[in-house]
Amino acid sequence: MAFITMWQRGDLKCVFVVATGTPQPYRLCLIEGDTVLRTKSVKSPDDAVRVSNMWQAQEPENLRAAHPAGRTTVGSFFAPIVKRSRLFRAAY
Repeated sequence: MAFITMWQRGDLKCVFVVATGTPQPYRLCLIEGDTVLRTKSVKSPDDAVRVSNMWQAQEPENLRAAHPAGRTTVGSFFAPIVKRSRLFRAAY
């Protein structure tokens, strides 16, 4: 499992997550502090760069206002992904 920061503006950061052994191994997350604001499953690292650039071009206020109902904490969001990745590694 790997976490790669694509860009950061103050507390707002875009993180590319690679989680082998999961149904969606590539995921892009927009995080502010301890809150996941947006997530997007992407097909490839190139797709992650494209989406990341689109997010980066937007104003921070627009990114924060996007999906207030679906927000979760970083720990709650990543716990199942980490668990599936560990199970995959243990089986391998």
